[in-house]
Amino acid sequence: MAPDILPDSPWRVVPVRWIEDLRDAVRGAGLRATQMSRGSLSSGLAFAEEDGVLYTSGRLGARVAMSGPLSLDKVTIGIGLRLPSGTWHWHREVTSGNLGLFLPGDEHHSLYMPDSLYVSATMDPGRLEAEAAWEDRVLDHPRVSGSGVHPRMAPAGITAAIAHTFDLLHEPGAPVRPEDLAQALRLMRRMAAVFYGREPRVVSTAAKQGAHARIFSQARRYIEEHLDAPIPVEALAAAASTSRRSLHRAFLSMVGETPQAYVRRLRLHRFRYDLAAEAEASCTVTMAATRWGMGEFGRIAGRYRELFGELPSETLARRRRRILAQTA
Repeated sequence: MAPDILPDSPWRVVPVRWIEDLRDAVRGAGLRATQMSRGSLSSGLAFAEEDGVLYTSGRLGARVAMSGPLSLDKVTIGIGLRLPSGTWHWHREVTSGNLGLFLPGDEHHSLYMPDSLYVSATMDPGRLEAEAAWEDRVLDHPRVSGSGVHPRMAPAGITAAIAHTFDLLHEPGAPVRPEDLAQALRLMRRMAAVFYGREPRVVSTAAKQGAHARIFSQARRYIEEHLDAPIPVEALAAAASTSRRSLHRAFLSMVGETPQAYVRRLRLHRFRYDLAAEAEASCTVTMAATRWGMGEFGRIAGRYRELFGELPSETLARRRRRILAQTA
């Protein structure tokens, strides 16, 4: 059957009729699935990909065993939203609210009971570190050094709320809202950050400076590569594998201004270069401003004069006079 595409959402839902369809019980895993009960599987899978994270949800209507690594090069976080008695992972019984960590290449073995419901997120290891940083935490390396089930349980109310949303996703024609799915995934990522992260330890001034330099270096590289496009603070923090708060502190420490102010400063310099460069002889003020995504020209002109001591039109006029003098 063709997948059901959810409008205004990255999610698509795929009915599962045959046991081999469960190779994608986590998208792209190629799992070995064994049907342990007779009759129809009456199951479904749902997939989405956002910001480099691959999400999978499964609702299983039969008793099924699965084994194999979930990814060869990425880490997967999974949460059991509804796991009836008798469900196990790595030969250990698990229940609703259990979180599991699956490292790249690690074998996993599981047995699911009918009416099981789960959701997983597969991502680069650096993204998991960034998720922790967004909650002002750092990864607890003993917790993430091996695959397994976390000893803590997710709060029952949060688990139930996420389960309700994904039940609607799997139910044909049910009124699931894209914003509810997005909220459910945010809750899941936050739980992963809390469960697998810890409060950062107090560090020395030198260590802080080193961390700030690393954050600033990674963020600056991202800015330079994307200067002609919108640069949301969230994307910049993700590129630097840090939280928005730590990103802000790093920029204040390294250059004495906020990330947004630094981006504006670099764009003003690229804008000035286009106005002053002889190679850009046909460039106008409007063309240069548009190239670097600089709207509200009155405000731009004021910032430009404050930084360079002249208006953009004056820079352009000097370039034209210079070109005329060379051709006279």
